[in-house]
Amino acid sequence: MGADRVREYALLGITVVALSAATAVQYFVIYLDVIVPAARGPLAPAPWMWVALFVPELLVCFVAGWRLRSPVAIATYAVVAAFHRSAWSWALTQADPSVWPRPAMSPGLGLLTGAIVYLAIFWAASASARTPGFVPRCG
Repeated sequence: MGADRVREYALLGITVVALSAATAVQYFVIYLDVIVPAARGPLAPAPWMWVALFVPELLVCFVAGWRLRSPVAIATYAVVAAFHRSAWSWALTQADPSVWPRPAMSPGLGLLTGAIVYLAIFWAASASARTPGFVPRCG
């Protein structure tokens, strides 16, 4: 196995850990501490609250996608991120169904939809880089 492949797997693992941290912030901080209390009040949560819910995950995806150049790498990251999102959604639904709503669609359709959305995000991030190819290493 080449050093580039090992490096890519390590970066994919780091991305999954960062997505886990971002999803934890989304749920435990933004959703539970901002959106749920606002929803229990007399008015509906403000639109900025719903936008803020997805900002941590979008930042991680953009940073990770910025260095991707190959369509295979972009698709791989999108599928892994979609599986990650589905796993978190399933776990949160199992942990406390009264707070975290059940998904509106079947798990397979949710996974496919998530993969398409992540593919668009990673592709846009990759296209925004200034140089073609992988980002050079330091040193």
